[in-house]
Amino acid sequence: MNALPRFQDLFSDCPTEDGDHTAVASLLVHGATLFRDRQTMDITLSDPAARADDALLLRLERQLSSFYGLRHVRIGTLGRSPTPPPPPPRPAAPAAAAAGGASWGRPPKGEATPMRLLAEKTEAVVVEGAVLSVQQRAGRGGGGFFSFDMTDCTDSVRVAIYVKTEESAAPFAALTAGRRLRVGGRMETDLRDKNGGLILRPSGFVSLPPALREDTAPDGRRVELHLHTRMSALDATTDVSRAVLTAARWGHRAVAVTDHGVLHAFPDAMAAARQAAKNG
Repeated sequence: MNALPRFQDLFSDCPTEDGDHTAVASLLVHGATLFRDRQTMDITLSDPAARADDALLLRLERQLSSFYGLRHVRIGTLGRSPTPPPPPPRPAAPAAAAAGGASWGRPPKGEATPMRLLAEKTEAVVVEGAVLSVQQRAGRGGGGFFSFDMTDCTDSVRVAIYVKTEESAAPFAALTAGRRLRVGGRMETDLRDKNGGLILRPSGFVSLPPALREDTAPDGRRVELHLHTRMSALDATTDVSRAVLTAARWGHRAVAVTDHGVLHAFPDAMAAARQAAKNG
C-alpha cells in the first residue's frame, strides 16, 4: 500500500508562515482536485498529530490561492470534527420582523456553521450570511424553482428549492440581494452541476438585522483625511452620503473629501452632514 504524500512535499514550492511549519509537517494529502474552468482547488487532508486548527487551514487556503493564482482553495480534513469559530453576538432568537418580516418554514436552531466548512457536513446545518443574487423559474400553480447564493465572507453556498404553490413561493420571491438570512437545511449534491457541486436544501429561514460595521478603536475617534468618492474620476466607488453618515454614526467629528480636481461631491456631503446633525 502506497504511503500518502505529505502536504509540505506535495506543495513544497508554496511558502508557509514560520510558525506553521510544525503543524504543517504532520498533514497528509488524501486527494487534491483542480477545477480549471472555475480556477478553484479542493484538497482533502488528514491530521494524525491533531495539530492543525481551523485558523491554520484558512491560512493555507489563502496562501495556496495567492501562490497559484486561484480564485479559491477549499481544504477539508478527515478524522476530526472541525470546531467552528464562535459566531458574532446576535439576539438569542432573531425575529423575522427585525429585518422586514421575511421568513419561511421551520426557524433554524443551533449554532451557525462557517460556509468554508460545509463540504464536510452531511447532517443538518445552519448558515448565516448575505444574499448575493436570486434566481427563479416559474412553475405551475404559481410555484416554481428558486435558488439564491449566500456568503458569510469565508465562502459561499447556493440554496435551492422547488415550491408548489404561490403562497409558498411568496417569501422566496421577496428576497433581494443584500438581505441577511439565517437558513437551516441539509447539504446535497447538485444534480444539475456536472462538477458535482453542493447545494443547501432549506427547511426554513428567517431574516437577520443588517450587519453594521463599528469603529472599535480603543484610543479615541479618528478623522478620515483621505477619502475619494465616485465623483473622483476613475478613482473610487464610495458614496459620499453613506460615508458621511457612517462617520457620524461612529462618532467621528469630521471627514475630509479629497477627490481629484472636482468639488462635485460636496453638495451631497453637506446634505448628509445636515441629516447626521438631525439624527443626533
